[in-house]
Amino acid sequence: MRRFYILFTLVLLVPISSVYGHGLGLETIKLNIDDRKLSITTQISPTEFSESAQKQITMIITDSLTAQNMDAILLIAMYHEDIQIFREYFGTTNGVLRIDVNPNTEEQIQISGQQEQTFGAWYGTESDPLEITGPILNTGGLYRFEVE
Repeated sequence: MRRFYILFTLVLLVPISSVYGHGLGLETIKLNIDDRKLSITTQISPTEFSESAQKQITMIITDSLTAQNMDAILLIAMYHEDIQIFREYFGTTNGVLRIDVNPNTEEQIQISGQQEQTFGAWYGTESDPLEITGPILNTGGLYRFEVE
């Protein structure tokens, strides 16, 4: 019994690094639209925070009943600590939206990719991936998406 207390005391004396939540990760929401049950999964990767490392935002729209991905045009607003970073239309390809994020300290958000004419929705392709550059995902904290 005496050994247990000694080991326990040693464990408490070992320094443990601090851990902070950074708002990166994965979230799935379920929606009912008319007779369809949809799920939208949003993921920011990598999940480790780094100020300058390239990141990726991925959204997948799935019909929950058939497990098939569905194409959609989404109006997406992204907020960091209740400050809107962007609000734009984006289109999915095979139900998947991938946005490469290049964080920097410039004041303006720049989007590159292909833009369709009806809604002005941004699309990415294999040869012309969708990219956002600017002050996005360059600091820790909570990030919130509003999707319509």
